[in-house]
Amino acid sequence: MNRRNITIVLGAVILGALIITAILLWLSMSFLIELWINQSIYFSRLGIDWFRITLLEGVGIFLVPAITVILLCIVTTIQLPFRSGFLKLGAEAITRIRNERIRSPPWYVHVLVNYGIAIVVGLIAAFVMIGETTVLLGEEWTIITGNIDFALYTVINLGMNLSAAGTALLYPFFPGVVNIDIVFMYVEIWYPLISLVLWFCFAKIVALLAYNVLKRSSNPEKFSSLQVTGLAFLLIFVILAWGFASFPVGYYDYLASLFVMAVFILSILFLFVGIGTYVIGIFKKDERSNNPSRILKSCVVLGVLVGFFTVSLFGMVGFNSLFATANWHSWTWSTQISTQIDITRKAADINGFNESTMTDLINSMGNSEQTLRHIRQYDYGASRRTMQPQIGSTWEVLADSDIVFLPGQGGEEEEFWVAPRAISPAKAQAEWIDVHYTYSHSRGFVAMRASSSSPIVLTETEIDNYFGVNSTYPIYFGESFDNDYFLMDAHIYTDFLEQDNLTYPGEPDVTLSGLLGWLYIEDWGFKSFGPTRLVVKRNVSLRVEDMLLKNLKVGDDPYLVFNNNRTYYVVDIILDYPKFSYMECNLMRWLGFCLIDVQTGEMSLYKNPNLDLTGFNFAQIYMLKYPWKDIAGSIDWITSQLKYPETLYENQLEVDYIYHVQNSLQWRTGEDFFERPSATDLHHVMYNIGTGMEFVGTNIVELLSSVGENLAGLYMIRYGTKGLDNLGKSTFYRAASGTSIFVGISTAIQYFNNEATQNLTLIQNKRYGNFLLYPFEGSLWYVIPVYSETGTTSTLQLVGLVDAFTQGRVYYGATVQDAYAQINVTTAGNVTLSATAPSSVASGSEAKITCEVTNNDIVQYDVTLNISLNFNASFFNDYDSLVHLKLNGSEIPYTNYNQTPNVTYHIANWTLIPDEFRGIVPRIMVNLTGSGLSSLSFSYVIELFIYNGTGHLKEYATKTLFLSAHAN
Repeated sequence: MNRRNITIVLGAVILGALIITAILLWLSMSFLIELWINQSIYFSRLGIDWFRITLLEGVGIFLVPAITVILLCIVTTIQLPFRSGFLKLGAEAITRIRNERIRSPPWYVHVLVNYGIAIVVGLIAAFVMIGETTVLLGEEWTIITGNIDFALYTVINLGMNLSAAGTALLYPFFPGVVNIDIVFMYVEIWYPLISLVLWFCFAKIVALLAYNVLKRSSNPEKFSSLQVTGLAFLLIFVILAWGFASFPVGYYDYLASLFVMAVFILSILFLFVGIGTYVIGIFKKDERSNNPSRILKSCVVLGVLVGFFTVSLFGMVGFNSLFATANWHSWTWSTQISTQIDITRKAADINGFNESTMTDLINSMGNSEQTLRHIRQYDYGASRRTMQPQIGSTWEVLADSDIVFLPGQGGEEEEFWVAPRAISPAKAQAEWIDVHYTYSHSRGFVAMRASSSSPIVLTETEIDNYFGVNSTYPIYFGESFDNDYFLMDAHIYTDFLEQDNLTYPGEPDVTLSGLLGWLYIEDWGFKSFGPTRLVVKRNVSLRVEDMLLKNLKVGDDPYLVFNNNRTYYVVDIILDYPKFSYMECNLMRWLGFCLIDVQTGEMSLYKNPNLDLTGFNFAQIYMLKYPWKDIAGSIDWITSQLKYPETLYENQLEVDYIYHVQNSLQWRTGEDFFERPSATDLHHVMYNIGTGMEFVGTNIVELLSSVGENLAGLYMIRYGTKGLDNLGKSTFYRAASGTSIFVGISTAIQYFNNEATQNLTLIQNKRYGNFLLYPFEGSLWYVIPVYSETGTTSTLQLVGLVDAFTQGRVYYGATVQDAYAQINVTTAGNVTLSATAPSSVASGSEAKITCEVTNNDIVQYDVTLNISLNFNASFFNDYDSLVHLKLNGSEIPYTNYNQTPNVTYHIANWTLIPDEFRGIVPRIMVNLTGSGLSSLSFSYVIELFIYNGTGHLKEYATKTLFLSAHAN
């Protein structure tokens, strides 16, 4: 190669090296900039040392690798007398390939290889156990995900006794006994380390076995059948030991506990037999060439004995399984399932869920007219279409809409749909100056009443009156910003101004100078080595998410709150710790929220005032490492506007649908499991539950796999309207237990479609809105809005009301008020019916029903008065012994039964002359003695049939009441 070519090659190498160096330098600088930005923003805004929290104070970087390396070095030291199986196998393989004997390396080479392998494997294992393979490869490519670094960090900071976790190995022998904190330490720390040691031993034993197999043909004089047999037994021990070590991770009943015992005994057996056989093989001369059958016979006898013992152990488990069904309650329910239910309920935080009856909900409803005024007639889609035209600019769009609760004018509380404006995606991808400076903020929000009969978007004056802020209130921090950063000082270098000539009023998140600042700014016209003030992480969810420890996440629905002429975002912080042991769901908690000023980006953390981590002490690490504040006494104004995280509550409900059942018979039959109808969701509405109208979340449920998709009840969660003590309290209002005759959503829609067919066919591009349940007029009613959607508009065309308790009662009108006006539940023509009765009665006592009928007409009518009982439980064949209806001291027989839960009693036939009034007082008595029931709820309908002078039915009127009976 001539000098010219050498020069070219050398120049290319130097140039390539410079390019690679520049790329590496740029990547490292970019990484350092991101670290510095995170440290600066969270330290300046919250006082959090982000480096220490993110790096877990060095636990993952230093402590975990040190533990894994030292642990494997100890195992290697114990195995040094057997030399390196990996090195022996390599040497033997080379011997076979080259067909010549390779001399074994000196002893110190074996030692170095052993420790070298231990160190490398230990470092790789540490990398896996702290979860970095998940970060790099994604969970779908990762066999083992790790959490040991965070677990050690938790144990160290909370002062937990790590040695106590060893007792978790005893839990499988005592099914149903568990301490979650101990299992946490075992699952996250002990088990990964035990598994590491066992699989390291497994690899070394496999290498020795392979070496011996290869050596048999190449060097038969040194082959030992006893050593191979011992290694095989030790290999089985390692597999069994790993299985036994994994048992505390799961859950057990009596039979599973017997299986654990068998595995434990077998593992000990294979350990001692394996060690003994291997050691004998070392010192005993192999007599294979002289007497090949001796050792073979010994191994066969040993194998038969071990096999017989194995079959005996597992045969005991199999024999006991024949009695599993007969002993299900004591062997499975009392140990495994009841413990699973208890631990799972605690993990999902549903132990505080209350249960009541629909009767109680309806009796607490207060004034029907008041409820009617607050029924939501506009859902998310309809409100978005209505508010969209109000944007008023070409560079803004609407961000996500939320239901917001605020006191209205005159002190009346009201719900609003609120949609903040956001910078349009087109502007977010425009020139650099537009993205990073000019369009620095959006302007306020659009709002409309959720319950109004017509889509009324609030005016600027109304927004100011209701929310206390201007409709163009600048929003620098919102849900849709994703432009990396906002350069505060761009106006120093150019004549550009922020939109509307505003100036960002807050402090910078970070100040970069020198090379870091120069590299971070992409546009060459704005690069500077001087101090550069930046506002970063303007998406409120990302702003909070980037500071969270493992297993924390932000709520998926941030929402606006208002106070004292300022606007804030509430971003919920939720614990979602992966399930283990008897937990059938993740550990779920609403830890609190981050309050972010939409103008300045100021952040504050407030803890959930009703947070309960009892039984899960390890989760206290999340409260220890963040500067949580109390709501009470600091931001009391926010209380009435707070909502419980929607997705979290939905996840908790998914658990409660099954795990509310704590009766073994109901669990086994599955008759009381619930499911949410696919046509509905959790909805934010206003209810009166005895303390006036308040903002709550409601969730309709039906009986799981019910053929008729019947209504099972309604979950309701309270928000902050009535104080912090009530925030997050959930109640299930039961309509049925085991069986139900109450109307489900699909049936209600069918009734509505059948009744209003003609009106519905006239609606073009119709869409059904949210299916909501509201209590009024002594019953529970489905509210079904129907919209006509064309282009960007959505118009309410029809509202249906369907009685959930009385089949076939359907009313509809242009608005909910129009539909309500047609109900007339106590009036038919000029004959009126009224009825009163208590809502509960003790078993053996009588509930008095007062029925009053008045003829207000100028002609006479023949009337018939009946009472129909509608049951919701599966004990109809025992009806005669449970419920009795009496009149004037005598029991009234029912007139029809027909093996259904509907039973009708004939009370009276009257002829009413003009202006005549009649009253009657039947009595209901429920006797629960001997029924096995502690309570019984049902509805009864007073029916008034009115006939004209020719004896034909003219009209009828009904009144639905509810009764809840309970044992004394």
